[in-house]
Amino acid sequence: MSGPLSVLLMTSKSWIGFNIAPSTGLYRIRQQLLKSGFRCDVLDFDVHSEEEYLTKVESGEYDVIGMSVTHVNMSADLETMWNFRKASKKSGKRCVFAAGGQEATLNCRQWLFGGGVDLVFLGFAEEEFDSFCRRLAEVSGRADFALPEVTAGINGIAFMDVDGKVVYKPSPALTYDRFRKFSYLNALDTDMPYKDYWDIVRKKRIDVFNNAEFIVETARLYTTSHCPRRCGFCSSQSFVSASQDKASPILMLPAEDVFALVLNSIDKYGARGFLFSDDDFPVGNEAGIERMFGFCELIIQAKNEGRMPREVKLFCQARVADFLSTDGNRGKVVREDLIRLMKNAGFHNIGLGVETFSERLLRLPSVNKVGVTVSDCRGVIDALLKGGIVPQIFIILGIPESTPGDLIQTMRIAADYLCKGADIVVNAKLHAYPGSPLCDSDYPVSFKTWENPHSGQVTDIADYFIPHDKTVAGIIDNVKTVTEEVVEDIKKERRWDRTIIPKSLVGFATFIAAAKLLDRKDVADDFKVILYRMLDTEAARN
Repeated sequence: MSGPLSVLLMTSKSWIGFNIAPSTGLYRIRQQLLKSGFRCDVLDFDVHSEEEYLTKVESGEYDVIGMSVTHVNMSADLETMWNFRKASKKSGKRCVFAAGGQEATLNCRQWLFGGGVDLVFLGFAEEEFDSFCRRLAEVSGRADFALPEVTAGINGIAFMDVDGKVVYKPSPALTYDRFRKFSYLNALDTDMPYKDYWDIVRKKRIDVFNNAEFIVETARLYTTSHCPRRCGFCSSQSFVSASQDKASPILMLPAEDVFALVLNSIDKYGARGFLFSDDDFPVGNEAGIERMFGFCELIIQAKNEGRMPREVKLFCQARVADFLSTDGNRGKVVREDLIRLMKNAGFHNIGLGVETFSERLLRLPSVNKVGVTVSDCRGVIDALLKGGIVPQIFIILGIPESTPGDLIQTMRIAADYLCKGADIVVNAKLHAYPGSPLCDSDYPVSFKTWENPHSGQVTDIADYFIPHDKTVAGIIDNVKTVTEEVVEDIKKERRWDRTIIPKSLVGFATFIAAAKLLDRKDVADDFKVILYRMLDTEAARN
């Protein structure tokens, strides 16, 4: 096709059934490309037709196809990239296939060796991707161009040379000005199709089993460069440093910029809820807590002055340590003043990476919640509940050192908090994410394989860390299947025909499944009583 260079950006096939929302990163890249005069479509497999876009690729409509990949769905993403490669080959037009995002950055070599990807963009890649497309437009129509030619002078990329060796060209260290340009200035200009997604959520989501109020009209914002924590299982801490030639400190937008982004989404889209998708929105250091105080005060002032609807609610992810300070006489104390201010500003739900209620597990390298005890976790959760904020407790069952007793203890305490007004999010497995500290250890890992249907090449994909206890290890592979059975039984009994299931319901169904597999019928029955009591209470209220 003639005309401007055309790009297709795709999401990962990572839908897990809790909610759907437009990809902030892909739409920011799209906005950058549109400014440069390129054509750009976004394919989200949750809401768009894959067949429709395969047909477009077969007709030669695109010059570049990029996917924001995820490690946990690597098999599906590689399969998808090869399906689009096959369609592109039918067009007779050369098309470049690229991968980006956190997990492409942290595992670029495996994505390249998987064969579905020609090029990986590292870190915050809006400008680099735009520069690449500009270069590619210069050689448009030539089938013999080489990636070293097109990428000359462009950093923040990785590709394989003709000898099969990976060429890795890191970005310069991320600066505050550059971060602010991406996360604030560009974000203000980016057009997000929120309303299309909100319409789908209204039709498909079952709004039950949530202690936090669910707001359909929720916008997502990112305000920090990366996570400052050092949890053993998490790779978010490594994302920025892995993409560049030297480390850089955590960067954050000031309170005034975050406030402006909120107002922009209210005025532009009619948003009434905001999810700050940073791994740790309060950050926890002095500057981060100061920012939180300043941001909350701006929100309260805007609501008092009528600049912002009072019903606007805020949601964020945080860490237990964010809400703790040191008192010379009493030791660690909960920041009740911070909780009060956040509640007054409209924070209604705060996600907390607790992971386990086992004191022993918290301190081990696999979890590594440095300086936090179970007593700290419970103190912060209790204070949030008392202050009128719903804590959303993140739990991991398959921690390598877990015993059946650890699982039962953690599930019972989490269930108790659910009854008191908290929400839960449960991961059955401790996934092995490249870039996490644990992936550089000698912990045993379970792998899954993907075979390239065209070359027969087999890719070994790290899946999860194998629990040391044989009983715990024995339930991990089966808990997902049993959880799905529990959820399906609930849907049939309640005659639900919608497909988007709340996280807390899926999490509690995972508890029931784990108890069954541990042969603890007494615990499973206790959890069922709690589940149906909560569902019946909600049904009676509605």
